[in-house]
Amino acid sequence: MKKIICLILISACFAILFAACDLTKPVDTTENEKSTDLTDEIDTTLTKESNKVINTMKLSDIIDKVYSESSLPADDYKYYVTNEINKDSCEYFFGKDFNYIEAVSSEPEIGYGYSFCLVRVDESKTNDIAKLIEENAKLDKWVCVSAEYKTVAVNGNVIMLCMTKEETCTALKTAFLNIK
Repeated sequence: MKKIICLILISACFAILFAACDLTKPVDTTENEKSTDLTDEIDTTLTKESNKVINTMKLSDIIDKVYSESSLPADDYKYYVTNEINKDSCEYFFGKDFNYIEAVSSEPEIGYGYSFCLVRVDESKTNDIAKLIEENAKLDKWVCVSAEYKTVAVNGNVIMLCMTKEETCTALKTAFLNIK
């Protein structure tokens, strides 16, 4: 009798487990939403008239340059990690999914409400995507902490998102905009 009850309980547990871990893709609910040109496929070629150095620099090099050129102490960034942002995590970092060429984030190993992200997009769409990021990036994307301020800036085909203290955002934005 105990074996039968045990088998029934195990079977019920597996049934619940398989129902909870459904491997099907989620239903796309964006079909009914109004389409905008922000989600159109982005052409990965740069415009011919654009000759800014920032348009061809590696994003991780831009982050290093921003940190070194900012007025903030170098020790502030000693333990930050720069990682590539993949398509699956775009919404987590920027608040909304959109098409982009490449993106990176620089965040501390132990979170405390700081995020510095760069995303390279088609230069003709930088202002539209920057506005989208400004409207949707979440200051409280972390579980236990929030950033107090966010700023978004455009330089060439690169968009910067910084979320942390206002004075830090301002210093990093200034250094970012000074890259030619």
